[in-house]
Amino acid sequence: MQTPGELGTSVARLVAQVMVADLCYLISVPESNGQVTLETGYDLIREESLEGRTLSVQHIPQISSALQKRPLAALERGFGDYGLAQSGKLGWVEPHR
Repeated sequence: MQTPGELGTSVARLVAQVMVADLCYLISVPESNGQVTLETGYDLIREESLEGRTLSVQHIPQISSALQKRPLAALERGFGDYGLAQSGKLGWVEPHR
């Protein structure tokens, strides 16, 4: 039997494979403090699970724009390192555990 974390990673992997999505994250609804939790994810290109992250909702438009402008295959490893969090520019909070 899988733990909730393992189940989430399996779901992210399945969705990425079915939709042929380079990157897939399971995202929780925003909390009252304005934080969104990326629970777990899957990188289909590298075939590896991705660690959860927490970020401010105000940065979602920037992330969306950056992902639309840059092909994922050319981006660096891990969502937090996808050229989006340079110098803490997007306000990444600690990795989610």
